[in-house]
This record gives sequence, C-alpha cells and structure tokens, in this order.
Amino acid sequence: MNKHTVMISALGLGCIMTVGGCMEPVVARAGNNRTVEGGDTVTLDGSGSLPRDPNRIEYLWEVIDGPEVTLAEAKARGTTFTAPRLSSDSTVVVQLTVTYVDLSGLVYPPNRDTDSVRIRVKADPDATEADLSGEDADLDNDDAEADTAPSDGETQPDTSATAADADAEVSVVGA
Repeated sequence: MNKHTVMISALGLGCIMTVGGCMEPVVARAGNNRTVEGGDTVTLDGSGSLPRDPNRIEYLWEVIDGPEVTLAEAKARGTTFTAPRLSSDSTVVVQLTVTYVDLSGLVYPPNRDTDSVRIRVKADPDATEADLSGEDADLDNDDAEADTAPSDGETQPDTSATAADADAEVSVVGA
C-alpha cells in the first residue's frame, strides 16, 4: 500500500480511501460456468463486478486455457465469442480482471481483482474435419487408403507424405 491508500474495515465492510475518496472494494465477477454447443455465441458479462462506477473501472477479458477462441471485445464490461466445433468435449477458461482507476488516474494494488468462468463446449458428432476449429488435422493416415490410380491413362503426381514432410506447409488447390 502507498501513502495515498488506507484500508478501513468496520463490521466486515471494507472501504478503500484514495485521493478521490472512499470506494467499495474491487470484486471481479466473470459470471457462471456453463455448457454450450459448438457454434453457439457465448456472451460473457462482467457487470456484476464491484464497484459499479463504469467511469472508473477497467475490464480485461483473457482466454487462459482451452481451445483457441477470439473475444469480440477484450476491454469491455462484456464480450462474446463463438464456441469452437470440436470432436471431443473441451473447456474454455476466460479470466476477467477488473481494475479501479482513481480520479487522479492512479491504480493501487488493492484496486484490482480477477475471476474466471469455465465454458464447457460439448463435442459435435456431426462436425466434419473442415468444421473442426482449434484441432490439428490427423497427419497419420496409415488406416486410410486413397485410390491414386489414373482413370484414363494419365500419370498422377505423387501425393504421399513422409515423416520429413510433416513440418512442411501444405496447400490444397482444387478439390
């Protein structure tokens, strides 16, 4: 704590004295954990966070675990993302950091709190390989046999991959 901040506690209620006056403690509330389907739009809402003065609160949403998703607004009271279509159940963990900024523009250490929300994304049994986002394509096709025989006497290019090709960039043109 610095010389501009004093903690006062009476009967379990806290107050942080700052240059701008007394403020309620900072509490981040990222919302309830839930389960969604792949492709659903997930809405996250930090409006239950304290204090409720929107002019002095900064919000920061960050994905801290799970499949990759893109947050629509990382620095807003609420944000959204599209749940990825996955071949197996997975959980996206999103953290909310709430920071109180004093009228003087200062941020004091007790004026920040974090909370996280867990979004379980159910597997999509109907998802095709092209639909699956955030998952690596299976490069080991030992079980699959492709028919590469020429149909009208043309010579087909060799499209088989080796272990050395696994790190190479692959492009597919035409289908």
